[in-house]
Amino acid sequence: MRLLEVAAGTGRFHTFIKEWKALRQPGKALGGVDHTGVEFMQMAAEKLDVPDASFDIVVCVYLFHELPEAVRRKAVAEMFRVLKPGGLCVLTDSTQLGDRPEWDNLVANFGKFDEPWYVSFINHKLGETFQAAGFQPHTKYVSSATKTLSFLKP
Repeated sequence: MRLLEVAAGTGRFHTFIKEWKALRQPGKALGGVDHTGVEFMQMAAEKLDVPDASFDIVVCVYLFHELPEAVRRKAVAEMFRVLKPGGLCVLTDSTQLGDRPEWDNLVANFGKFDEPWYVSFINHKLGETFQAAGFQPHTKYVSSATKTLSFLKP
């Protein structure tokens, strides 16, 4: 199974991969960084230099609020392109307007902290963007100021 993380977010996801490897594959060298099977590549999310249908899972942590809307749409199209049929795409980012209605009058304030695309992000209909790219909605979880959405590639 191949997993692609688009953007490193907080960087903690690799720590979880290392923990998984230690628990599930002790003593097995999987190649890549730290023998976890991980390789790092630097490229734009909207132009992934990897073959079509080459990954089973794509994850993206805290990137979308950093991107202008047009780039978000291109990044979603690229995630769809690189996933195999039946693949899973998981996006974790900030909550948006309507996710926690009691916070709707405050959430845009985060955009004042040198976050030029944040207000655009909290208004962006992510589900519609993923569906327009061909994805099927799967799950939605909201915890504190973070939400995680998953989508399937038919």
